[in-house]
Amino acid sequence: MKVALIHDWLIRQRGGEKVLEHIARLYPESDIYTLFCDRKKISPYLASRNIKTSWLQYVPGIGKVYPFLLPFFPWTIRLFNLKKYDLIISSSHCVAKGIVKPKEALHLCYCHTPIRYAWKFQKEYFKGKIYGFLAIWILSWLKRWDYATAQEVDYYCANSFEVKKRIENYYQRDAEVIHPPVDLNSEDSILEDRPFYLVLSALVPYKRIDLAVEAFNDLGYELKVIGTGPCLNELKQSSKTNIEFLGWVEDSVLKSYYANAKAFIFPGLEDFGITPLEAQIMGTPVIAFGEGGVTETVVPYKEDGVFYSGVFFESQDKESILHAVRQFESLTFDRKKIKEHALSFRGEVFDLKLKNWINDKMSQKRDLSLPSG
Repeated sequence: MKVALIHDWLIRQRGGEKVLEHIARLYPESDIYTLFCDRKKISPYLASRNIKTSWLQYVPGIGKVYPFLLPFFPWTIRLFNLKKYDLIISSSHCVAKGIVKPKEALHLCYCHTPIRYAWKFQKEYFKGKIYGFLAIWILSWLKRWDYATAQEVDYYCANSFEVKKRIENYYQRDAEVIHPPVDLNSEDSILEDRPFYLVLSALVPYKRIDLAVEAFNDLGYELKVIGTGPCLNELKQSSKTNIEFLGWVEDSVLKSYYANAKAFIFPGLEDFGITPLEAQIMGTPVIAFGEGGVTETVVPYKEDGVFYSGVFFESQDKESILHAVRQFESLTFDRKKIKEHALSFRGEVFDLKLKNWINDKMSQKRDLSLPSG
C-alpha cells in the first residue's frame, strides 16, 4: 500500500508538525508532500524523511513572505500528482486537505481547523492593514474554495470538539475527535519557588498576548513571554519592566520554564491548544480564556471541585484576566494530579486511537468496494 502524507507547510516545529511526525512514524515508508519546507527548523525525524515540495520552495525568502502568497496556495496544492497512492492522509489547517484525490484512493483528513483566517479570525488578522479590504475579498473566494474541496475528503478527524463543531458548521461534514499528543517528558525537577508566570505563543494578533501584557502591567507580577512574531516590537513597547521577552528557546530550556512557572497564561481562542497541556504535563496550572479547545484539556476551578488544573476567565479583556489571576493567587493546586491528568493525552494514546481510526476507515472503504451478492 502506497501512502502519502500532506501538510500545509513545514517551516517550524509546533503542534501541527508534532501531529504530522506521529503520523509519519506510523507510516515510515510514506512520502510527505508540503508547499514549502525548511528542514533546519523542523524535527530531525521529519527532516530525514522524503519530503516533496511545490514551486513555492524556490521563492526567495519564502519563510517570511508566504502570507502574501496565500492566493496561490489553493491552486498549488492541487498540482501535486498523487495517482500512485492508495491512502492519503492530510494534516490540514489551511489548504492541505484540498489535494486532488485519485479515484480509487482513500483520503483521510486530520483537521487542525478549517482555514481560520477565512472563516473566523479575519478581523484579528487584517485589522488596520491597508490591504485589508482586498484580503477580505480574496478570503471570501478562499472560503468558497475551502467548502467545495472539503466535500472531496472521505473522512475527517478533528483535533478537538471545538474543531468538530467548525467542520460541521462550515463544511456540513461529520468528524471524529482525537486529541493531539503531548510528548514532553515530565520527569524534570520542579522548584518550590515559582516567582514568574509564563506565556508561550507565536506573537500574532489572534493569540491576544496583548491582553496578558496589559493585565500584568497592572498586576506588576513577573511575566516571561516565549515566542516571536510580527507583534513582538509592539508588545515590547507597551510592556513594563516586570515583563520579559525571551524569543524562542530550546526544548530543554522550555521544559524548565514550564516546570518552574507559577501558572501558564493562555488568553487566545484556540482550536485545541497544545501549550496548556504541555504546561500541565509539567505540573503547572493554567489561567485561560474559557472557550475553544482549552475547555477539553483544563479542569477549571469550581467551588465544590475536588480536582482542578486551572482557572478560566469569561471574556477576552484585561479586567477578566486580572480577576482570574487574583483568584488563582488564593487557590492551592495539586501538581502531581495535574501531571496525571495531562498524561491521558500522551503520544502513545494518540497513536493507538489514530491507527484504529485509520484502519476502521480503510475497512469501510474495502467493504464498500466489494461486489454485492
